[in-house]
Amino acid sequence: MFKPDREILQDVCRGIALENYGFVYLSDDKEEIRARYESQGGGDGIVGSIKNAVGGRSIGVEELQETLEEIASDDLNEFERLRTGVYFYDPANAPGESDVAKTLEQLFKYDIVVSERELKSRFNLAKKDIDFFTGRLEQEEYLKRITTSEHGDYFTIGPQLKDESGDAGVDARLKKKAKHGLLTHADLESVIDAAATSDVIRYLEHEEFIIQLEGKYLVRSGVDEFAEHVARGISDRVDEAFEGTAYVLPKAELSRIVENEVSAEFDVLEHLNASDRDWVLEHVHEAVVDELELDDDPRSVVVRTEPFEEYVDRRAAEVLGEVDDPSLGTADALREAGHERIEELNLSNTEAADEYIHERMEAAYDERVDEMFNIASGGSE
Repeated sequence: MFKPDREILQDVCRGIALENYGFVYLSDDKEEIRARYESQGGGDGIVGSIKNAVGGRSIGVEELQETLEEIASDDLNEFERLRTGVYFYDPANAPGESDVAKTLEQLFKYDIVVSERELKSRFNLAKKDIDFFTGRLEQEEYLKRITTSEHGDYFTIGPQLKDESGDAGVDARLKKKAKHGLLTHADLESVIDAAATSDVIRYLEHEEFIIQLEGKYLVRSGVDEFAEHVARGISDRVDEAFEGTAYVLPKAELSRIVENEVSAEFDVLEHLNASDRDWVLEHVHEAVVDELELDDDPRSVVVRTEPFEEYVDRRAAEVLGEVDDPSLGTADALREAGHERIEELNLSNTEAADEYIHERMEAAYDERVDEMFNIASGGSE
């Protein structure tokens, strides 16, 4: 029996394997193997000797299979036998970027999670080979398996490729589908193009794409939209809290009011862990500040800006009317008397808020004193 040259046959099959994501199926590829083998043998000379050696015919399947079995049985060879007639050469051993990596990167540009069936179809694999192939891709960190018992196995992109492709596309798709930062279960399935089983949801939560609520999901990348929606819903009640406080609240008090209003109006907080609860409330707090155009002062107070300015100006005028006395003949004397009166006023229930209000009232009061003396003295005391 004619025996093909092992080195030439190995080179031929390695090339075919790299074009087929690592696989050689002898039943499908035999004609291509023959053609390339004879071509690489050097033309008429080798082809002629091959055909003469086998009685004027090309290499048969039996000769090919026997030689491939010998190649695969060599422990030092990277060519693997999976079963009779099926062989594998790991594309990861080839120089440059493999077609496997390119295909996966392209696939995960559009899909967050892919099924085993989809991988089998995309890579044109026999059903018997999908477990071997996905296992090898997991070893190389091209894929990460999300095992589900009810719907089969799902996979997501592995860390080896994740660094290249990133997750920006995932965030963008989830955020675009969400309404006010929230997704229904059906919406989530339409985005990931897979059944949203508990394992898939756990993966999406672990990777910090979503937070699971009651019957819906908060998209982390859409938390600002969610916070703005919540802020609009509670802004009237929050605004009412500023009345009777000189329009100044300690930040801690505003946070407490916001938390109470969110708990009363939205079924969200009770489903969050402590860390996510604080994170969501922080975003809502900031959204309320923007919605009501509050002044978030560094001194731990929050100010309802427009009515506060009116309040301060009105109270400063009242104090000036109370302390104005002809015996106070200078601006400095009038300022000192006014400041003493302002310090006596208890305008809030916290020291920080009182201090802030007093400071702003004193500034408004001083402006009025300056205006009065400028008018009376033609611009000087």
